[in-house]
Amino acid sequence: MNTKALENIGLALFVLRDCLQLYRNILLGRSRLDLKVFVDDLREVGLSILPLLTVVAIIVGLVIGVQTENVLGEVNVPGLLLGSIGLAIIKHFAPLLVGLFVAGRSGIALAVRIGSMVLNREADGLIVSGINPIHYTVGPMLLAMLLMSFALAVWTDLIVLATAALWLWLEAGIPWSLFQDSLRGMLDSGDLVISVVKPLIFALLIALIAAVNGCRVSRQVEAVSKAASRTMIDAIAAIQLTNLLFVFAFGG
Repeated sequence: MNTKALENIGLALFVLRDCLQLYRNILLGRSRLDLKVFVDDLREVGLSILPLLTVVAIIVGLVIGVQTENVLGEVNVPGLLLGSIGLAIIKHFAPLLVGLFVAGRSGIALAVRIGSMVLNREADGLIVSGINPIHYTVGPMLLAMLLMSFALAVWTDLIVLATAALWLWLEAGIPWSLFQDSLRGMLDSGDLVISVVKPLIFALLIALIAAVNGCRVSRQVEAVSKAASRTMIDAIAAIQLTNLLFVFAFGG
């Protein structure tokens, strides 16, 4: 591992430490969260991507429904197939889709916000004023990412499963009760925990990657756009690697 990578990891840990200190101080009543910034971040993370995420989830649900209908026409194992598909959606697909959307929208936005502050020396002004730039930028955004990633993952699960089940009911005559019973038979509490933990880890990684790339912006105008591009690439790599580790650790 080269020196730059170690520096980035150290900076990410520094950002994480500052965010955790902010949250602890808020709980202890020593600090307060900028509600206006937090609400704006919630809107940016959630509402701004919800329409497109919903459309993509519906399309994917239709694709899954059509492919499942085709397979069911060839094999007579509907319960096992339906349960396996539902499990894959909940454990893998929904967290990945939400992570990619959050990275593409909020991760890039955070990197650009921090990079612009560094370029325009606004970060220096905050430090002179006694304000921690990490508390002002990353703190609210990270909290918003965590909350909305969880909510969006649940929403995506519901939309994809409902769309696929509706198609199979209309086109293949498979009742929702069979889909539901098959899914319930395949899922256990560990699967549900993984489906919740994954998007939270993705959100944390995205925020830290965006913060690191934003903080390392040089004093050149094009550096901000480069930081945004690096954030997207690094976030996708981190999400895929983390998902692979989950597969190895907990099985597919």
